[in-house]
Amino acid sequence: MILTIAMVAFLLVTIFFVIDVSKDQEVKSDASSYIYPFSAKTIVKHNFMTKPETVWKAITNLSEYNFWFPGILRLLPAIQDSSRYVQKYSFDKFHFAPGSEILVRPISILPTLKGKILSIDNNKSLKMEMQMSPLHKEMVFFDLENTPDGTAVTCQRSSSGLFSWLSVIGFESKKSKILSNLASLLPIEIIESTKNKSKNDVASQQSAGTVSVAGVPNFADKKDMVAYIVNKVLDGDTSLLSSLNDKVISGKSKAYLIKINKGSMDRPAMPDAGSATAAPGVAPASASGEPTFASKDDHIAFLVNKVLDGDTAIMDATPDKIIKAKAKSMIMKINKGSMDRPAMPDAGSATAAPGVAPASAKENDEDLMKRLVADGIAGKMDEINSLDNKILRAKIKSAIIKSKKSK
Repeated sequence: MILTIAMVAFLLVTIFFVIDVSKDQEVKSDASSYIYPFSAKTIVKHNFMTKPETVWKAITNLSEYNFWFPGILRLLPAIQDSSRYVQKYSFDKFHFAPGSEILVRPISILPTLKGKILSIDNNKSLKMEMQMSPLHKEMVFFDLENTPDGTAVTCQRSSSGLFSWLSVIGFESKKSKILSNLASLLPIEIIESTKNKSKNDVASQQSAGTVSVAGVPNFADKKDMVAYIVNKVLDGDTSLLSSLNDKVISGKSKAYLIKINKGSMDRPAMPDAGSATAAPGVAPASASGEPTFASKDDHIAFLVNKVLDGDTAIMDATPDKIIKAKAKSMIMKINKGSMDRPAMPDAGSATAAPGVAPASAKENDEDLMKRLVADGIAGKMDEINSLDNKILRAKIKSAIIKSKKSK
């Protein structure tokens, strides 16, 4: 008779379960259930964007199970040896360890039922036994796994016996949301894997224009860098292409090489080293074939004379846009006849290359002051304004003012 009743109940539960599953559900967790004649099991998996320590603290906080564990109205400790009634149900006196008993008060008219903590593995797993009704018990397992994105948690609930089918009632509508309920109560902690962090570092370097590759100069123009890499690979240095971090430059270089090998494109010219920018912390080199002048006027006069003599490439290689613009303006005026061609500055007006002491450093302060005062009276103030010695600079300017007033 009892077996017949159990079989009829099992069939009814199966029918209601199929109806429940067919409804539209909003479940963020990966949930599945299994029902057999004398056993049942449900498994819920959820990925938390939270550290394992935070998730573990919430799972082991039994006093707050009623906020996220479906079907539980209250979870209480069972302390038998307490002399005071209040302390019998206080978690302050509860010893959280395997073998400790708990009391389960379900959301129903049923009385308080018993449970027990079976095993504990800190930040990894918690296993408990809960009696959810007088007819069946459930084994509740929580397994935690540390992942690059946070914590992967698996909740497995299993029961056995004639009334084990009671475990799957309301699974799709309520019980399957056990971990998503918990996730809504926990803070979202951004956990970035080492791989993602390294990608972000490369991306930030690329956006700043500071990505450097061994054996490749830092060109101001990416086209020059692509041309440099293509020429190097065609000359036999194939390892250079595989060491690139910049995917855009790497992709363009490979596309160029494919077209060149097919014959649909000519090999690009090797870019001039003068177009390459200096690496971080290294002083930039001067333009190819162009000395560095102490005075901007001398620099402009040098460029104008070079261009008028037919060397137009030196104008394009000049990095200073202001000097380039002034030189072009002067060339236009000369071509129109509204201005005479300036004299080519002496080589002595050019400063020494980086690392070599400038010619002005060999002068004593008195000779330097006389020369710069004369330049200042003539209207050449660039070298005076670039002096690092503030006292000397002030004296020179004062002497220039006095000299102009005395005239």
